[in-house]
Amino acid sequence: MQFTAEHAEWGKVDITLDDLGCSRSWEEIHRVRGVELRCPECGGQVFARLSKLGTRHLYHRTRPPSCSLANESLEHHLLKLELVTCARAAGYRAELEWWTTPSYVAADGKRAEEEEEARRQARTQARQRAVKEREKARKKKAKARAYDLFWERTGLDQQQWRYFRALAELYFSRSLVFGAPDSRYGDGRPVYERSGPEGEQWSLVGVACPDPCQLRDCAEELALLVHCHEYLEVLANRAWAPFQIYVLDPDIGAMYQERVLPSPIDL
Repeated sequence: MQFTAEHAEWGKVDITLDDLGCSRSWEEIHRVRGVELRCPECGGQVFARLSKLGTRHLYHRTRPPSCSLANESLEHHLLKLELVTCARAAGYRAELEWWTTPSYVAADGKRAEEEEEARRQARTQARQRAVKEREKARKKKAKARAYDLFWERTGLDQQQWRYFRALAELYFSRSLVFGAPDSRYGDGRPVYERSGPEGEQWSLVGVACPDPCQLRDCAEELALLVHCHEYLEVLANRAWAPFQIYVLDPDIGAMYQERVLPSPIDL
């Protein structure tokens, strides 16, 4: 004699509850052909029936020797039924023959609060993940747009840029890292010197190809790396303080430096 079973579609079936705990009725399992119920412990098929006293219960057609539910005494089963009935009458939620987690009897209110808190946390975590994904996509899009504007403004293609970087490392005899276009440096690409035992230390040493129209956004103490001599005149017209300029022309392999002074103001 036992009171619970498993159904492939309904889930757990508890015959001590009016709706069997799965929104079904006793009439749907009692003496109904084709309804397959399984023991939650041994997995054997069980059937619904009424005792001589009218007590609902489930039974194995062939009692398995190793299933504790099938081999518990009648007194034990009736005691479980009495306990669960008393617990529910007192306002608690009681689970019979629970095999996935330890048996428990919990107050309905407390259980509901815990479940609602778990749902709130799940919703909060889902929203946080969605916000992070949107922010990540936004930054990725903005970064791609910044690169597009950089190539468009400088007129460099990918191959010329590789030559430019190689010339810079050859000229300075340093291991350099070129960052993404940054509005803090006139939409130029910050240049870092890599140092340390494993190259883990980066020091900002200059800006590659800043936008002359945004030159005032560049720090005055940073050197400017440009890819053609025509930049010098434009930078001189925009400069308000002296700048150290390094010209690294990838087309002809030229490498030299100049000091650019602000253009005189006509009074």
